[in-house]
Amino acid sequence: MLLRSYFSSNHLWAARYFAEKAGVIEESHSGRSRFDMEHRVLVIGAVVESGAVLECAINEVFKDCVDRHEGYITTLPSASVCALDRKWTEWHTNGRRTNRH
Repeated sequence: MLLRSYFSSNHLWAARYFAEKAGVIEESHSGRSRFDMEHRVLVIGAVVESGAVLECAINEVFKDCVDRHEGYITTLPSASVCALDRKWTEWHTNGRRTNRH
């Protein structure tokens, strides 16, 4: 049995953690707006990690299709799994060049 660890879940946890920490700062703030480096960094971290969740999850779906690992693809039709497998293999054989006419 193949054990697979999905890194997207780490990014999801980090995004939530940063957002919650930023929320605590926002809830405790009163008065005029002011620059707060900690808050800014937490918000940036939440946004960047949210993008990383999507990037990782997309790659994990493709890799599950290639390996026929049931993690993310148990509900995908077989034709979709095969199409994603072919596209991943094509990208990793020929590079991700875009054919423009």
